[in-house]
Amino acid sequence: MVKNPSGRRTLPGVRSRHGFSLIEALVALLILEMALLMGLALLLEQPRIVSRLDRQRQALRSLESALELVRAGAIPLETGPVGTWLELAGAPPPAGTTVWLEVEPAALPSSPSPPGLFHVTVRARWTAAGGLRTREVETLVWSPDAAP
Repeated sequence: MVKNPSGRRTLPGVRSRHGFSLIEALVALLILEMALLMGLALLLEQPRIVSRLDRQRQALRSLESALELVRAGAIPLETGPVGTWLELAGAPPPAGTTVWLEVEPAALPSSPSPPGLFHVTVRARWTAAGGLRTREVETLVWSPDAAP
């Protein structure tokens, strides 16, 4: 046994290891680089994700506004686009967004439909991230003054 400068005993002809070899350091750097590149890809994608979510939020807000205007009686119970009504109410849909209203007399399976009960579907379509997106909400609206 031979004593090395640190005072430890080693076998003759065997070098003691204090630190990392060049290969180990390069492998560690490669792993770190891959992790950083994956994180960078996520950071570069983030503005597009935020933009898509913002467009979706605006479209859903327009859909919600149209439904509330229908319930309040501010929009006539007729099938058609409701963009003009939303503009008059002060909540215009964002550019590239269409809000459509479909109205039909409600058909209840168990009994005859009461007069003035309507099945209403409000549908919003918009483009985000290069694709067409659609959301819809269905509800029953009672309006005794509306003609079937």
